[in-house]
Amino acid sequence: NQTRAADMLGINRNTLRKKMREHGLSE
Repeated sequence: NQTRAADMLGINRNTLRKKMREHGLSE
């Protein structure tokens, strides 16, 4: 999951969702 990868990097979910929206991805 990208969420787990992001968590490993210490990225907040808000930031992750923001990046996902930038990439045009949906949860």
